[in-house]
Amino acid sequence: MTATAPPTAPPEVRHGRLADNALGLPSVLFCIVTGAAPLTAMLFNVPVAVNGGGWAAPAAFGIATVALTVFSVGYIAMSRRVTSAGGFYTFVSRGLGRVVGVGAGLLIALCYMIFVGAVIGVMGYFAASTVETFTGPALPAWLYMAVGLAVMSLLAWFHIELTAKVLGVMLVAEVLALAVLAVAVFVQGGAEGFSAAPFDPTQVFGNAGALQVFGTTAAGIALFAAFWSWVGFEMAPNYAEESRDPHRIATIATYGSVVGLGIFYMVVSYAFVTGWGLTGSVQAVSDQLDGVFASAFYPLSDRYVGGWLTVITHTDALEGYDWPLDGRHYPPGEKPHVPARLAAVADPLQAVVDRLVERQRRGRGGRP
Repeated sequence: MTATAPPTAPPEVRHGRLADNALGLPSVLFCIVTGAAPLTAMLFNVPVAVNGGGWAAPAAFGIATVALTVFSVGYIAMSRRVTSAGGFYTFVSRGLGRVVGVGAGLLIALCYMIFVGAVIGVMGYFAASTVETFTGPALPAWLYMAVGLAVMSLLAWFHIELTAKVLGVMLVAEVLALAVLAVAVFVQGGAEGFSAAPFDPTQVFGNAGALQVFGTTAAGIALFAAFWSWVGFEMAPNYAEESRDPHRIATIATYGSVVGLGIFYMVVSYAFVTGWGLTGSVQAVSDQLDGVFASAFYPLSDRYVGGWLTVITHTDALEGYDWPLDGRHYPPGEKPHVPARLAAVADPLQAVVDRLVERQRRGRGGRP
C-alpha cells in the first residue's frame, strides 16, 4: 500500500479584514499628503491665516508644525500597539472604553460628513466658475458636484493602488505649481524684499498689518487655518493596516507628512507674504474678501510667473477638492469594500449596534 498525503486545507480567508501588503511607503504618503490637498490648503487657508494673523501667517504654520509634531509622538506610540482601520475610534475605545470610543467615533464621523459635503459643494462652485471663465459655458454647480462624487466613488471601488497612483500624479502637480510660484517670488525679490518678521511667533498675536487693514486681529483664526491644513495626516494608522510594514511605515508617514507639509506650508505662505509685501499681503486678502478676485494667489501667479500658471492653479485647486474616498482592498473572495470615509461612519455605528445587541442578550439572560 502506498501512503497518501492528507488533503491540504485551503488557505484561511480572514473575513472582515483588509488585505496585507497592499501598499508601500510612497503610496501611503501619497494618500495622506494628497488628503491634505496642499494646493487647496494654501489657496484658501493662507488668506484665512492672514485675515487673522496678518503677515505673520508663516509663523502660524510654524506653531502648528511644532504642536502636531509633539502630538505625533504619542499618536505613533499608540499606532505601534494598535493597528486598525478604526483610527481614533479604536484608540479611544482601547484607552477609555467602548462607550467613550463610540462617542468619539460618531463625532469624528459627523465632522467628516460635514467636511466632505462642504468640499464637494465648494468644488462644484469653483468648477462652474472656472469653466465659465475660460471656456464660456455656464453649467450649474450641482452638475460638477455629481461628476466629482462619481469620480471619487469610482476610485474608491477599485484597488487602493489605483487610487494611490492617481493621487500621486495630482500631488506632484500641486507641489510643482506652488514650488514654481515660490521660486519665482524669491528669485525676483518679492514686492519689498525679504524680512524675517513673518516667522516671529509673537507677531501672530496683535499683528500690525492686520490692525492696519482690518482694524483688529484674531490669532485663533490664524491658528485654526494653519492646523486645518493638515487634514488627513491622522489616517496613517488606517493605511498601515494595508501596508507591507505597518509600524515602520505608519511612523515614517506620520512624521514625514507633518514635518514635510509644515516646512512646505511655511515656505509657500512666506512666498505669498513676500510677493505682496507685508501690509500688501493683508490688503490683498481684504480685496479677496471684497470679491475683487477669487483668490489672492491668482494675481500673484500672473505677476511673477504668468497666466499659464494661474490656469494650472485653477485646475489643480479643483482636483484638490476631490478629497479621496480612498479605496480599500479586500483579499480574494471578499465582497467589495466600503470607502474609507464611509467606513469612518460605519465602524462607530457597528459598535453601537453591537452594544445594543449585547444589552438585549443580557436582558434575555444571555440567550441569543
